[in-house]
This record gives sequence, C-alpha cells and structure tokens, in this order.
Amino acid sequence: MLITFMVSTVASAQEKTEYKFWESNDHRCFASIWNNDLDNPKDWRDEIYRSSDCVDFWPLVHKKESPGIRNGKQVQYHELVDPYKNDELVTWYEDEGRIVLPDDKIFERVLLAPQKVTFRSLPETRVPVHVLQLADGSDFYLYVDDYKYHRPYSYYRGYNLLAGPKNNLKQIPINDVAYYFDGGTTYIFTDQGTLFIPAKGYENQPWHMFPRGEKSSVPLWNGKPLRRLDPKLFSFIERDGKKMRE
Repeated sequence: MLITFMVSTVASAQEKTEYKFWESNDHRCFASIWNNDLDNPKDWRDEIYRSSDCVDFWPLVHKKESPGIRNGKQVQYHELVDPYKNDELVTWYEDEGRIVLPDDKIFERVLLAPQKVTFRSLPETRVPVHVLQLADGSDFYLYVDDYKYHRPYSYYRGYNLLAGPKNNLKQIPINDVAYYFDGGTTYIFTDQGTLFIPAKGYENQPWHMFPRGEKSSVPLWNGKPLRRLDPKLFSFIERDGKKMRE
C-alpha cells in the first residue's frame, strides 16, 4: 500500500475494494484503488491513477520509494511513471492525509463516486525481456517478451515465449512460470521443455546451486546451454502469423 488514509467509499462485503480521491485547486486529481482480499490473491490490487479533470483517470506505474527531508520533516517520496505521458516521472509525498508534489502543489482528500468516473487500463505495449540463442551457434533462438507496464507484482505473468529459426519463430504455450527474487532467476515450463534463465551476477560463481538444482551459470533450454543476446538489438515483426527477427 503506497498511502494509508481514510476510506472515502465504504466497500461492500462482496466487493472489498477501497477507492480514495485527492483533488487540487485547479481541479486535477489522483485516485487509488486498493483490494487486499487474501482469499482471492489474483484479484489483489494496489493501483494509483491520475486525472486532469477528475473524471477520466489513467493508471500510473510504481517505480520506487525513497526517504527525504521536506520543510525540516522526514517524508517518504513515492515515484511513479506515467505511461500515458511518455513515461513522465511523477513524484509526491503525503502530509497529514494530503498528497504534496515537489513544487508544493497540494491535493486534498475529496469524496467522489467511483461509478461516475472512468478508470483506463494500462497500455498493452509489449517489450522483449530475453533473447537467447543456442550457445553452439545454431540458428535456434528463444524470445521472451512481456507487458512493458504492470500492476504491482504482476510482472512475468504476461510472458510470451517464441522459439525456432530466426525467420520462423513460433509461439510455445507456457504452462507455468517460476520467478525468484534473487535478482531474476526464472523458469518457464512448457510441453516442449523448460527454459532456465539464471539471475545475472552468477556467471563467475559456477558453484551456486539454483532452486531446482541447476549449477549452470548460463541459461539452458532442455539442458542445452544458451547465450544471452541484447534485446535492444532485436526487433520482431509478424508475417502470416509467424514471428520473425528483423
């Protein structure tokens, strides 16, 4: 939870969702939607929205929090990215229930009806996460992409996996993904095999054992070593239902 304030709309027992709104003197707004229903973890939400008219709201993406000093007081800065404004950085701190921007612009708590405003979804822009090639130089690549923008803690859940020769990549359905917070060790399980991607930083530590017993410092596809390629050097286009490397 980014900010803990009073609840403006009392959620029903079935809904268990809290909406909160803040408005500035020039009628711009922030909103948050929070649902920590532990019985339904897939529906868990902690989202922050921005609006220029307090009617049309679009989501911001959590980036980081950091401590600071403001007017002689210790504050907690919240940094978010606005995907609808060219990834503009949005920073604030909270002060006695108010949202305060670095330029001292203040947003006060207000009561708005959630059913009378619009909440947009995150853009569905996709970006490459991993591009891998068989280490023996064979014309066989594995390409993993994901949504660029995520709800909190939802990264890796939208992975796509494509594999094959560079001019004929085909999507492989994913059965499950295991993502570890050791820096990013990832397992992608499919009917055609398992893709293992160790967290970066272990290349010079071949003694390290990963969660399923692997001691490899390089990625593996069904036990075959892979080499990492820079995703920024690749783009993919779709022709006749096939993914191809440009």
